[in-house]
Amino acid sequence: MNAPVRLSSVLGIALSLSISVSSQTPAQPAARVWPPPGVHRYDEPGLTPPRLLHDVTPQYTSDAMRAGIEGSVCLEAVVDVDGHVAAVHIARSLDALNGLDEHAVRALEKWRLTPGFKDGEAVPVLITVQNSFTMGKKKPSAADCGPSVPPGAAKTDN
Repeated sequence: MNAPVRLSSVLGIALSLSISVSSQTPAQPAARVWPPPGVHRYDEPGLTPPRLLHDVTPQYTSDAMRAGIEGSVCLEAVVDVDGHVAAVHIARSLDALNGLDEHAVRALEKWRLTPGFKDGEAVPVLITVQNSFTMGKKKPSAADCGPSVPPGAAKTDN
């Protein structure tokens, strides 16, 4: 008669521990919405798009060179009302393992642009940028990232 009592006690303790632990587990964060709400599209009618003032070219990582990785990273970014890159989204990855995607994002975050304007007011604007990584003299394939590249920043080649 002692065995069933012990078994139910052990089960009760285990059950209460699992409930206690699961109730303390933080909820998963909500999926990030892209593009963020309130951001204007580069080709929106009546919008004066951002213009490039200063760009930074991403560096080719030695690991990616050794691996022979070539191609393009397509990035989407929000240019805020001060002309800073406020958020970056990798629209098409080239290489997350050897750091090319990360270097492209870090370089884009250092860009400076004029803000976009709509109805005389500075507004956040979504832009698209393509960074091409090639070794040697051959040109990258014409991988199109989209129409919203700031003038003067059409595409960067490494």
